[in-house]
Amino acid sequence: MALGVQTAIEAAGLKINEDIYLIGIDGMAEALDAISEGRMSCTVTNSPNTADLNFDIMEAAINGETPATYIPVEDVLIDSDNYVEEKTRLASFCTNFITEGSSICLDTGTTAYAIAEQLKEHQNITVSTQSLSIMQLLASSSVQLISIPGIYHKVSDAFLGQISYTFIKDYQYDILFLTAKGIDAEFGISVPDVLEAENKKALIESAKKVIAVIDKGKLGQRFFSKVAPLSKIDVLVTNEGADPDIINQIKEAGIDVYLN
Repeated sequence: MALGVQTAIEAAGLKINEDIYLIGIDGMAEALDAISEGRMSCTVTNSPNTADLNFDIMEAAINGETPATYIPVEDVLIDSDNYVEEKTRLASFCTNFITEGSSICLDTGTTAYAIAEQLKEHQNITVSTQSLSIMQLLASSSVQLISIPGIYHKVSDAFLGQISYTFIKDYQYDILFLTAKGIDAEFGISVPDVLEAENKKALIESAKKVIAVIDKGKLGQRFFSKVAPLSKIDVLVTNEGADPDIINQIKEAGIDVYLN
C-alpha cells in the first residue's frame, strides 16, 4: 500500500523525506529498492512466520485459556542507514570468493553496485558488466573493465538485448554475481522484466560459478519473468534473519547458503 501512496505523493509534486515521510509496513523487495532510491523513508519487515503462534493462541482459547493481551513479534525497521549497511556487509563478504586473476561478471542493481565498490582497489582481476553505473564507478579503478554492449534500458540502468546476448556468449566468467527481484524454492529466480530475464539467462550460461546475492526481503518472492531454477545457481548470499523455512528449502535444493 505504501508503494501506491508513494506514486500519489510524487504526482502531487511533493518530495519524500523532505516535504513528507513515507513509512511502510510490508517490507517487500520493492520497498527496499524504494528506500535505496530515496522514494520511501523506511519500512518494517513484518514477519509472516507467525502461523504457529496464531494456532497456539486459538487452541489455547478453545481450551478455555485466556491468551496474553500483549504478544511481541520480532520485526525489523529498515531505513536508508541500515539498508546501506546490510548491502555493504553482503558485498564485503562476496569478495571472499574472488582470487587473483579471476574474471568476474557483475549483474545490475544496487547490490551489484555495492560489490563493485568493494572491488575498486583490487589488482589483477577482470570485471565485466552491463550496468552503466558500475562502468562509471570502475572506469578509473585498478581492475580491467570489460563493458557489455547493448541497447540502454533505463529501468535496469543496463545495456540489454540481442547485442548483449551475442557478446556474452563469447566469454567464460569464473564467477557471476547474480542479482534478482525474487528467489523461491519452487519457482527459482525471477524478475519483472522479460528483457532483463533473458540477459540474466545468458550470463548464467557463461559462468563457471553462479553466486546469487539477494536481500532477505526478496526470499520467497515470485515475479513475472523466470530467470532460472535453483539448480542453475551454486551459492546464495543473503542477510542474517532471513526466513529459516525458505533458507532450509533452498539448502535442500543443494545450494550453499551464507547468511551475513
